[in-house]
Amino acid sequence: AHNGYLQMAAEIGIPGLLFFLLFLINFLREHLKVLKLKGPPNTTVLIGLLTGILTFLLLVCVDTILHNPTTNLIFWFFLGLTNAYRRSILKSLQGNDQPRPLK
Repeated sequence: AHNGYLQMAAEIGIPGLLFFLLFLINFLREHLKVLKLKGPPNTTVLIGLLTGILTFLLLVCVDTILHNPTTNLIFWFFLGLTNAYRRSILKSLQGNDQPRPLK
């Protein structure tokens, strides 16, 4: 397949693809909530990381680059880096070392 999502559906099935897409939707929704908060510091880096992830996900629509082990590792690394940066923003907004639970 010339589409990474179709390739994923062929390899792990429709339920696996749906879980992957739900994970990504939830990931992006939680990170966009941080951008909507009033006064979060240093959101430029978070915007850049999210833009890179979204660009990669758009590329997967026309290529199977997600199935390359090296690219896959870099993709998951950037997801983790983005999540860690989001947590540091929430920690700085809260003013102490305990992360604020998300609803």
